[in-house]
Amino acid sequence: MKKGIHPKTNYVTVTCSNCGATYTIGTTLSSDFQVPVCYNCHPAWTGKARDLTRVSQVAKFLERQKKAQALREQKAKGNKK
Repeated sequence: MKKGIHPKTNYVTVTCSNCGATYTIGTTLSSDFQVPVCYNCHPAWTGKARDLTRVSQVAKFLERQKKAQALREQKAKGNKK
């Protein structure tokens, strides 16, 4: 292997946002980070439905869509008067 062309490998701590498990991994990232789900709580490995302790991105999106629809309806009523 050539010297000086490979990125520096760092050891960082990864924390699962769902179950709180922590892991130390080797990566090119330089700071610790969080993942939304890990192999301890992922339904593909556990065979169970997961219970998220935080609001999912889909729920946030649907909430924004409801607010936007309400604003559109309010604007439409305001233009008809």
